Amino acid sequence: MSPPVLRICRNPGRLDHVTTTGTTTWRTLRRTADLTAQPWANGRGTTIELISPDESAAYYSRFFPVDGRWRLSVASLKEEGPFSPLSGMDRIHTPLADIELTVDGTPHRIPAHTPFAFDGGADAVLTNLPRPTRAVNLMVDHDSPAAGRLQVTVVDALIPVDNALAAVLLDETADLLVPHRAGMGEIRDISPGTPLAVISWTV
Repeated sequence: MSPPVLRICRNPGRLDHVTTTGTTTWRTLRRTADLTAQPWANGRGTTIELISPDESAAYYSRFFPVDGRWRLSVASLKEEGPFSPLSGMDRIHTPLADIELTVDGTPHRIPAHTPFAFDGGADAVLTNLPRPTRAVNLMVDHDSPAAGRLQVTVVDALIPVDNALAAVLLDETADLLVPHRAGMGEIRDISPGTPLAVISWTV
């Protein structure tokens, strides 16, 4: 089966340039457990920001024009109810467990580890949450040069992904990873079969 695809801490690290070759080795950029969760505007959950819009705007290489603003975060889904609207944003939502999300009146069953894209300004309601879980959220400004060019792919950690920018471990840590480069920290030891939500640039 092919993988599903959709187009403040002690050591915050930094984002690095990326290469066009398939990435199979990663290093830890941020440990989610070291970051502070912020409550949603509607109080129904919390979010941990992994990459801020300001940081992403400075994330640039001559191979990948990703100077547009985007945001990567991990949300805790604690109860059913409406999501906070994010007008002017494209959103890709990747839950760690099965959920149902109703967007503008249409229900969507979203299996675990399946990226689901929708307009951030839509009327989105979490209508079925069998158990509390987390979800990785990639949000891109509609007016950003990166709009429509970033995708989320869920793969086994040992499967190479071309043009990878960053990844989130879909396990209990939900740590933020970036492609390993020589001399830039230690390679993250990841067990085979561990899923990653990889953010990559489509060329």
